[in-house]
Amino acid sequence: MPLFVKPPRPGREGTALRARLSLERLDARVLPTPALTDPPPAVPGIEAATGPQILDFTGEEVEHGWYYFSGRVSAAPSASGITVTFGGVPSLQGKTVTTASDGTFALLIRVKTDGSDDGTVTVQATVNGQTSNIALWDITPTP
Repeated sequence: MPLFVKPPRPGREGTALRARLSLERLDARVLPTPALTDPPPAVPGIEAATGPQILDFTGEEVEHGWYYFSGRVSAAPSASGITVTFGGVPSLQGKTVTTASDGTFALLIRVKTDGSDDGTVTVQATVNGQTSNIALWDITPTP
């Protein structure tokens, strides 16, 4: 008698259970209507609330240790008078400017040339509690 033989289970001798497999047609099934899955249409005359956006942000070293930063803020309904806050390198931390009537802003500032102001300058605008994207510009002042 072999050592590894599994004894038959009681009550199952001679009966073979078989599974019956079948396919179902899927093309005849009812699909949900688009009205239940699509978002509701926008209400005419009401714009979606979007925050301000910083666009075209650049920086340029115009003299030894002097940088000129400029950009534009896009915001509805008006981009005039928006506060833009600078950050990143130590000399620009907390500096602010206000946008002109067309949304443009600019800052001329002296930065340190000892290497402590090497890095990334950031700008962000805030309008009625909504903040913009953070725009970045890398600077390396000439020593």
